[in-house]
Amino acid sequence: LQPRSSGEGINCTVELVKISDKPQYEALSYMWGPKNILQRILINGNPFDVRENLWLALHHLRVESEIRVLWIDAICINQRNIHERNHQVTQMGRIYHEATRVVVWLGASDPSSRLAFKVLLSAKRIEVIRMSKDPEKSTEQNHQLAAISSLLTRDYWKRLWIIQEVLMAKD
Repeated sequence: LQPRSSGEGINCTVELVKISDKPQYEALSYMWGPKNILQRILINGNPFDVRENLWLALHHLRVESEIRVLWIDAICINQRNIHERNHQVTQMGRIYHEATRVVVWLGASDPSSRLAFKVLLSAKRIEVIRMSKDPEKSTEQNHQLAAISSLLTRDYWKRLWIIQEVLMAKD
């Protein structure tokens, strides 16, 4: 994933590497999203359509001044070649295990997800949100719980593949 530049679209470069050569890369765990909403990126200078959720992930994962090496199934596997796709699926556990880090994209942020992460990151223990008799505090806690519930019920968590993608991750 090429660096972010103002006014530029998303540019990627694909290279063929052997996993046995121990390349340094991050693997992306995400949900594909609807087939009918596509966005265009460039791969090796050629136009390539990806689903909107992947486009959003790529847009947010770009860094300012350095290339980010990612393995992304929708890009790294020729989805039209059934033989290649079937072979790569058998390699998925290894691909995620060998990654230096697995990046999880839950989807675009919203005010609810920002609150959920704020609460979860500040929590020293899960029991940080307790019921209060104070109505003002109780309302705040209800908002926090609703935000966490919204984050944890996103469609991403319904994917069976995340078991392999997340559990195989080193980081």
